[in-house]
Amino acid sequence: MTETQLVRVCIEYLTMRGHFVWRNNTGATRLSYTNKAGDERYRVLRAGLRGSSDILGITKTGQFLAVECKVGYNKTTDIQNLFLEQIRVRGGLAIVAYDLPDLQKAGL
Repeated sequence: MTETQLVRVCIEYLTMRGHFVWRNNTGATRLSYTNKAGDERYRVLRAGLRGSSDILGITKTGQFLAVECKVGYNKTTDIQNLFLEQIRVRGGLAIVAYDLPDLQKAGL
């Protein structure tokens, strides 16, 4: 299973269980443009908050939810861990899910 497939399965499961969740896309791309002098320039366009989880939402009890999906031997990065910790210290539920049972173990 790929991470994209795991995200899809987790969203379907969480929605079925009554939670309000969505896919949180993040990333960056390099855009090129020509300035008035005719020189080619580049700028980076970022989407989303760097390190934020794959799935965000609100549990059916009203708690903020962040789920970072990983497969195989993939591990969370330092910035992803920081994001998850920020959710936890503010009373939210932050989970790293390698499979559906990880969500079930968290009581979801």
